[in-house]
Amino acid sequence: MGVGGPCSVEGCNRHHMYNSPVCYKHKGEKPPPPPSKKTKQETETEPTPSKDLWWTEDDETQRCDDNPDLHYGLCEFDTYDGICFHCKNLVHPDLHLIHLIHNDRNRFLNFEEDLAEGEKWGGHYRSRLSDIWKEFEGRDIMFEAQLGHGAARAEAIQKLCYADKEHILSVLKENLSKAGAPTEGEGIEPWVWNSLEGDLEEHFEMIRDWDITRVNWSPEEWHLEKPLTRGSASSKPYDEEDHPFVRIIGVFLLAAYGLFVWEEGLLNTFEGTEGIVVELLCIGYLVPPYIIWSALIQSGNLSRD
Repeated sequence: MGVGGPCSVEGCNRHHMYNSPVCYKHKGEKPPPPPSKKTKQETETEPTPSKDLWWTEDDETQRCDDNPDLHYGLCEFDTYDGICFHCKNLVHPDLHLIHLIHNDRNRFLNFEEDLAEGEKWGGHYRSRLSDIWKEFEGRDIMFEAQLGHGAARAEAIQKLCYADKEHILSVLKENLSKAGAPTEGEGIEPWVWNSLEGDLEEHFEMIRDWDITRVNWSPEEWHLEKPLTRGSASSKPYDEEDHPFVRIIGVFLLAAYGLFVWEEGLLNTFEGTEGIVVELLCIGYLVPPYIIWSALIQSGNLSRD
């Protein structure tokens, strides 16, 4: 599928996402079927209703970062797609780019460590890039702050970080040479240097070529994997709408059940019992809390089909 075209949801003028017929706002929705010829003719002849469309009732373009009344004025997002968990908008491109760059630097440092670990000179090797990039973090975050969030600052950050390329490559090569790693010649001897050099070249090219509009880009190119959940190790998809009211009911019922058991003195039934009787009593008392937990508390944090 091409990129840059309009979202397939009727009336939405946003660009569709990479390899998707809909925009980020309508992610997960099925695009409507194409209208029949009869419907199309009726639409063209009928006047446009004067009422507002459902997606224009609120200012959906307002980000948390731009409004202190929205989630404390702070957008939270996964680097994979750059969509705020709360306002559901794409975050500012400069913030997204900084996260992408820093995330990929950490990925490279892990890759560097893995390659050096299996070599005879690996015990003498210590990467200087981790220290350099740690210093660069503050620089990147504060760079051209007077421009404010937006495309202009994202472009400035692109140029700044891409300009680090020759310096980073020279530091890496010098580091490897000092540890005794081959960095010259042909064949497989300098394979560690060749692998790291190629990876860094790709890193800087991704920074240079990143589409600030985020229409023609792929998170997989940045070695990112789509997160299964947010704040959960479960493989079930996270429902970004959440269900806090359902969980509140579950917590209330658990508290009420515990109070009932205590006030009715049901724990006294364990007196004088042993063996299988104790096990059966435990199971009997724990079944109601388990049902409440499974049906209300746990499911309240996950999407339900």
